[in-house]
Amino acid sequence: MKKLLILLVVSIVSLSSLAPAHAARRKPKAKPKATQLENKVDALAKNQQRIIAQQDRQASAIESLQQQHQANAAVSKGKFESIPYSYP
Repeated sequence: MKKLLILLVVSIVSLSSLAPAHAARRKPKAKPKATQLENKVDALAKNQQRIIAQQDRQASAIESLQQQHQANAAVSKGKFESIPYSYP
């Protein structure tokens, strides 16, 4: 009977010592989900920054092309106005 009681106590102690290890194994699984979400949020923020930078570059390129077009139109207008036209 003593052996059975000792075996019962030993098994309870060993099970109680396993419980924190089992709980500790569960906690890291929750962290990667959070880090995965953080990584996704970081990736989305980086993509948003890239898109904003690309839009800024496109806007400046459009503005530059418009300025070139206006300058070319002014030069062309000046050239054609300065050429005397003679009617046949």
